[in-house]
Amino acid sequence: MKRNRVLAIVWLIIAVLLLIALVRGLKDAEPSFNFERNDLETETETYSFGEIEMTDSKTNNLYTYKSHAPKENSFSAAEIGSISIELTSIPQKITSSSDGMIHVVFEDKADEYCAFKKTGKKIFVKEKAQKGFLSKSRGCVKIALPENFDGDVSFESVSGSVRVNGLKHDTVSIETVSGAISLSDTQIKELACETVSGAQKISGKYDKVSANSVSGSIEFFDEKPLQSDCTFSSVSGSILLTLVKSCDYMLSYDSTSGSFRDEITGVRGKKSGTSVNGSGKVHIDVTTVSGSIRVQ
Repeated sequence: MKRNRVLAIVWLIIAVLLLIALVRGLKDAEPSFNFERNDLETETETYSFGEIEMTDSKTNNLYTYKSHAPKENSFSAAEIGSISIELTSIPQKITSSSDGMIHVVFEDKADEYCAFKKTGKKIFVKEKAQKGFLSKSRGCVKIALPENFDGDVSFESVSGSVRVNGLKHDTVSIETVSGAISLSDTQIKELACETVSGAQKISGKYDKVSANSVSGSIEFFDEKPLQSDCTFSSVSGSILLTLVKSCDYMLSYDSTSGSFRDEITGVRGKKSGTSVNGSGKVHIDVTTVSGSIRVQ
């Protein structure tokens, strides 16, 4: 009975958050460009940096589409020790840079909705609070990190997605409420992901992983054997682990009503148990309440 009350409260919180996100999404987004009319008789289309000229085929009038160039801040890896990004609804994209520099790029006027600050060796980006229940931020914040950067990085979001591609780093922390988390083609020694209802899709090369969710599903694909103890947990979301078959692990699973299946070892079960592959030197702890657990 107590567990049912806890789950009911959790689902109520998720429902409220999703309702807020839905209502905010109903507001028509303001365009991030302006149109200027010029009564010129021309049928050509010309393109230049920052603006595009287009001709109305019916009236033969020329309109100028003014785009907004991204705002970029660049720093050498040596002058930065930590990066913290805290956004509400603006998506985040994290990639690697090939020029040895750290780049913080605000696309599509995202800089108008964010506060950017560099204090000493710390970079901090936070989405500004907006007036009005239906207010909505736009754009995207992109972070590019060089391979030799060894500082701390953390990314937080409420409903905006966090996507990481091609990043090589020691320690990365990602937290969202309903925003999806996606990592691909990455090499991270220690990864920590936390969501409430956002789905997690993680693929790449990792040594140690901690991925936790309330109702969001977790899909983990590791391209090399794990080296340190890992944890995966979800209340109602399913968990799928794709592991290298040569990985030596001892997996402990615990699920109240969900099923467990390890296609590498052939172990199947319910409730709780263990599945051992090889020497079992790496401990993997997987828990759910009603979500299924599968290893392949």
